[in-house]
Amino acid sequence: MLDATRGEVGLLLPTFDTQANRERILAAARDAEAHGFGSVWVRDHLFIPKGTLHGGIKESGFHLEPLMSLATVASVTSSPTCRKAG
Repeated sequence: MLDATRGEVGLLLPTFDTQANRERILAAARDAEAHGFGSVWVRDHLFIPKGTLHGGIKESGFHLEPLMSLATVASVTSSPTCRKAG
């Protein structure tokens, strides 16, 4: 349960760009859990045109499906909350 007086720190998982792959996502989620992060996040996008600036990042146009990514993460972690950022 979240303690509203403490706040919560989450980690954005690498589900986009050329570094996105199953092994990196699961490793990042396990590391987040081991280090006490309260949540793990994915970007809720299936497509952003290549070369578009989004959040300061020049898009590669490659994104993994967000809900499948969260389901996979949930299968190997127990404490961080899985969330999506729109």
